[in-house]
Amino acid sequence: MEPDTESSTTRIGRPQGEISRGTGLACIGRFHEALVAFDDELKSGIHPDLLVWKALTLDRIGFFGTALECCERAISLEPANSNAWLSAASPSRTWPGTPMHSHALTMQ
Repeated sequence: MEPDTESSTTRIGRPQGEISRGTGLACIGRFHEALVAFDDELKSGIHPDLLVWKALTLDRIGFFGTALECCERAISLEPANSNAWLSAASPSRTWPGTPMHSHALTMQ
């Protein structure tokens, strides 16, 4: 059986599970630097998960409307992206892969 190579990469060729520079910066609380990195990464191709992480970062620094716009854009690109839907539905509480995210999932 041939390996499923399509599911191992994203639309812009980033291997799934590979952390972006912006995501790494956001995870350590360097939100403004993360936003610059996300903008740079999104120039090379739009990927819904990058938009979700950018939205979560914007949410953390109080830009709720702009964060929601990023989630809506991610949803329009990939309607089945559960991270985009969850982030849009519960701002300020859901960082994918964190205990808060897991807690938000169990509360639903």
